[in-house]
Amino acid sequence: AVIENYSFALSLHKGGNISLFQNPIETSYMMARHVHQQIKGALWSPPPTRGMYIHGSVGVGKSFCMDLFYDTCKDITHYRGRRRAHFHEFMLDVHQRIHQFKRAHPKQDPIPFVALELAHEAQLLCFDEFQVTDIADALILKRLFSHMFHIGV
Repeated sequence: AVIENYSFALSLHKGGNISLFQNPIETSYMMARHVHQQIKGALWSPPPTRGMYIHGSVGVGKSFCMDLFYDTCKDITHYRGRRRAHFHEFMLDVHQRIHQFKRAHPKQDPIPFVALELAHEAQLLCFDEFQVTDIADALILKRLFSHMFHIGV
């Protein structure tokens, strides 16, 4: 399905001028296979990859490569699912969860609870437009991602 999606996308781009990677299909397969091996488990494996950041100029195919990767991972994330979100949408969700938790438990730290809640919903997170400009968000993300990575997201 990934090859068909890529071929279709190339036909829409008239000549296949998608230049983020030399071969985005190979890159997506490599990333998905790596995630699959981590989830599947083994007697010995190298430390897991905790994240990946794709960057580049406007229009070079960053979101397209992420979509290929995300689509490729649908069969290996069936246990807890996966989530693709615009970063600001994700942060609004996190702030809402923190606020709800604090209203119910004003003296407890909401971050471990929110991390656990998000981890139960998805073992793979893919963000579009990831950009942190607020120091408070940066502090929340550091703790949230640390807890989520520890849980296995």
